[in-house]
Amino acid sequence: MSLRVYKNLSPSESSAVSTEETKMDRNNEILFALVVLCVVFMIGNGQQNPAVPLTINQAKEYLIKYNYFGPDMNVSLLTAEDVEMGCRLFQMMANLPITGQLDNDTLLKMTLPRCGCEDIKRMNKAMETPLNGPQNFVAVSKWPRNTLTWKITAYSRTTRLTSNEQRDAMARAFAIWAKETQLVFQYVENPQDFADIDIKFAIGRHSYQDEYSFDGPGGVLAHAFFPTVGMVHFDDQESWQLGIIAQTQGTELYIVAAHEFGHALGLSHSNVPGSLMAPFYAYSQNLKLDKDDISGIRELYGQPINPVSPVQTPMPQTTPVPTVVAPGKHCNLQFQAAFHVESWNNGGSRTFVFADDENSPTGHLRGMYVHQLDDGGYMVNSKRRIADLFKPWAPYRVDAAMYMPDTKVVYLIYGTRLLQYEIRGDSFVRTTLKGQPYLDTRKMPQKPQSAMVMSYSNSRSYYVLMFGKTRFWDWHPSSNKVGGWNYPHSQLGQNFPVDFQATILRNNFIYIFKNEKYYKFDPTNWRLDESYPRPVAPAWFKGSCGSANI
Repeated sequence: MSLRVYKNLSPSESSAVSTEETKMDRNNEILFALVVLCVVFMIGNGQQNPAVPLTINQAKEYLIKYNYFGPDMNVSLLTAEDVEMGCRLFQMMANLPITGQLDNDTLLKMTLPRCGCEDIKRMNKAMETPLNGPQNFVAVSKWPRNTLTWKITAYSRTTRLTSNEQRDAMARAFAIWAKETQLVFQYVENPQDFADIDIKFAIGRHSYQDEYSFDGPGGVLAHAFFPTVGMVHFDDQESWQLGIIAQTQGTELYIVAAHEFGHALGLSHSNVPGSLMAPFYAYSQNLKLDKDDISGIRELYGQPINPVSPVQTPMPQTTPVPTVVAPGKHCNLQFQAAFHVESWNNGGSRTFVFADDENSPTGHLRGMYVHQLDDGGYMVNSKRRIADLFKPWAPYRVDAAMYMPDTKVVYLIYGTRLLQYEIRGDSFVRTTLKGQPYLDTRKMPQKPQSAMVMSYSNSRSYYVLMFGKTRFWDWHPSSNKVGGWNYPHSQLGQNFPVDFQATILRNNFIYIFKNEKYYKFDPTNWRLDESYPRPVAPAWFKGSCGSANI
């Protein structure tokens, strides 16, 4: 504020000036407070300017950078379906409403400071071999031993933090992982000596590959390489801070280091809110690992060794004797493939289940039969050979089955062939698929093992997610084409069931079957219902198998 000087004023003039000064000072105080609030907002989380949403093209480049599409993709090659799927997966990773659209919230989220490692594992063109480089890493990537050494090759030269403060932040970041595992971290004093994990601060291009270059303040804060490469790099153009000052100014080094060390130990990015391994930077005064972080690191390196607790003898309890109802033989059926028709010949819904013949002797080639369920549960005497329902020819076994509600067509996959059938009365008649007798699935990224029918956003038309041994991708029946991307199963969430056998689209939810249990998946929000899995028989077969709501 400027200093104002008034000379030779009369008492009345002086009073008027004093009143006017009071008003001006009050207005200036209000203005100053607003300016302070704006400045705090602008520098929060290390940002120097208010967030401006990315443009659509910038957003597509962002999704490409963090590998939400297949290898060697660029903006010109992306289809609308590619962008929608990549957007859905990003929204799931970022815990945003799953719209499949590059809306304002999504574009703003992409401006947040984050880890430079990719959100989806990078693969080569054969989609089987991981590539080296900053990326998210899976459980097969780990150190072969539990005692690891570390050093700082290059300290930050731009921060006010001393070398001791930087080293202490790194030590605390390693300790947060050591506390939950059997890992031991040993500091190497001489930067010339070998260490398993090599830490350095760098600016701009610091590698032979441009894609790993840092981008200055904001944006990418750091990145790491998977085991056993052991390199962790921090952008030295960030304003690195420690403690409470990082809440409003700069970026907390300890938090970012703990996240990057998770990658260097073999962990992927997580879509669990509040987890340390989420890709976006978030300040915390009391940093601790989420249960998702803990379960991941313990899967790799085991639980900490604690003293054995005294064994307590449980008190005897009286168990009531339940009323036993002899279950039917069908109660043990496991869904190997299935599909659901909401309106079957105007007589209510009907579910068709492909299951192995429970009467085949052990060690023999087991045939597969079709069983039917209606709204009341298992339909007694509904067991039929596949060829009895699917004509004029049907496979001996079925790997996956799909019903498309928009076209009322059923697809069966067996081996390397995908067949198409139309509903005719109480059976299914085989038809050509785009003029061909079948689709050769060897052209797909992997051999399909199961499939999920999905609806397009704001549409009554449908496409299919195909699942291979390790990855899933999209197939569009209307064009008979495979999309331009494929992802590891883990991108659907760490709790998503692995090696499931069958899925059913029913009442706009997808039910996923694995052995004797099933899960409920919301395709709109791309989330599993946490109250599942549940036993199959009581909910789907009912009757003598029990009684439960689906």
